[in-house]
Amino acid sequence: MKKHFYLSPMLILVTWLMTGLSADDEFYGEYNIFLKHRPTCQYYFSSPLSMQDMPQDYPSEKAAAYYNYRDFVLEEHWSSDLDIIALFIVILTVFYVLFVIVGAVKIKRRTHESP
Repeated sequence: MKKHFYLSPMLILVTWLMTGLSADDEFYGEYNIFLKHRPTCQYYFSSPLSMQDMPQDYPSEKAAAYYNYRDFVLEEHWSSDLDIIALFIVILTVFYVLFVIVGAVKIKRRTHESP
């Protein structure tokens, strides 16, 4: 069971770095889970411009957020056919971590019940 405790944080880290959640820039409230083309700590991606063109006097931090969104969601992400794999990875991670937590609780309960 110890190896599961070591594997869980690694699985969470890989899932966090290699999958992302994007908000659709056209339809408000529509979200997609996708595989990133390179690891990054940012998990949620949204376009600050929506479907508008970028004005000349746009603030630099919002322009950087837009270019980051464009890089990961619009241009460089892996094929949308692989979105189901990203969803599978996220679900697998959640269930694996729950499995480890439930197993730890059962072991702890057994050790407390034994005299």
